[in-house]
Amino acid sequence: MRAITITQPWASAIMAGAKAIETRSWRIDYRGEMAIHASKRWNRDDREFAAHLWSLGLVPAPDELPLGAVLGTVELLACDPVELLITTAAIRDHPNEVMLGDYSPGRYGWILQVRDVFQDPVPAAGRLGVWNWTRG
Repeated sequence: MRAITITQPWASAIMAGAKAIETRSWRIDYRGEMAIHASKRWNRDDREFAAHLWSLGLVPAPDELPLGAVLGTVELLACDPVELLITTAAIRDHPNEVMLGDYSPGRYGWILQVRDVFQDPVPAAGRLGVWNWTRG
């Protein structure tokens, strides 16, 4: 299965349904099931942002966010330029999306739909870009 590594707290925000658009500097032609992997490392700014998201009820407490593990799967439905997305209800009606993504010109929004949230995240080594993951 294809997978993508995402830093916390954004990985957990996706799996919690608080973030349905992952913004990237590159587009992807693939559509279908994809595993969401939480990176093993995160910095102080990421932890502070996680605390902010926790205070809003969007993700678990920072100490509870899994690292270095696959959290579950999503369906990658589409990939659109952010210039198109910022004019749609996907952004206009969901202010969290703007807070949780980088909508700078020239970027792309990967439209995701949560399929399966793993009760127990599966430890795995992540990689850059899209990579293949096999649940062991």
